[in-house]
Amino acid sequence: MNKPPKSKMIGESHVAIEDNGTWPAISQRNIEIMRSLTYSNSELSRSDRVMAASIINAYYELVNATQQRRNAVCKTLKLVETIRSCKKHQASKQTIV
Repeated sequence: MNKPPKSKMIGESHVAIEDNGTWPAISQRNIEIMRSLTYSNSELSRSDRVMAASIINAYYELVNATQQRRNAVCKTLKLVETIRSCKKHQASKQTIV
């Protein structure tokens, strides 16, 4: 079985994947930006516009990537999100106790 590439979170907004670049993370803020783009008439802040551009660029890169690269990136992003979700869940359980 192949070992997944090294990856690390960059803040809450991006995941850096060894040999595969930096990708937008699945985060609450990015979901809020998506909803704002879809449903809001208000203008986005500069940082939200940059994040939206990053998400659009990631989509472009995935569509144009080889299947092997696309699969590797998606697999790693899912793994990072699973680990992050587990850590948040454990942290929330510890604060309840």
